Amino acid sequence: MDSTIAFAYHPSIALLKIDNMEFDLITDTKENDKIFKQLSKVNDFDYYYINQILIIPDPLPSPRLNWSKKVIINNLEIDCKGKFPAFFHYNNNENIIFANSLTFPEYIFLKNNIDTI
Repeated sequence: MDSTIAFAYHPSIALLKIDNMEFDLITDTKENDKIFKQLSKVNDFDYYYINQILIIPDPLPSPRLNWSKKVIINNLEIDCKGKFPAFFHYNNNENIIFANSLTFPEYIFLKNNIDTI
């Protein structure tokens, strides 16, 4: 995908941990830093979006017991080879995607619509 993504400073995001399928709202900056460090290890990464939600799966493959599970949100299939997909609110301005804090209604939407196959 050819857009530039700009990230807000310490956004509150949602995270789905693939190993135990826990879905949490993350406001701790230390946890966010781990996610951004993981993303910075690659030159580019895949991303998806639904409504105003930007979804970024961990781009680094990670061994896990449920490696064959796929994350589904309202018929959107997300390929996640790593430890998590992270969820942000986003605004799109021409070719720049601004990733910011997830809103509470977006968090509830995700919580009610995340499924696995």
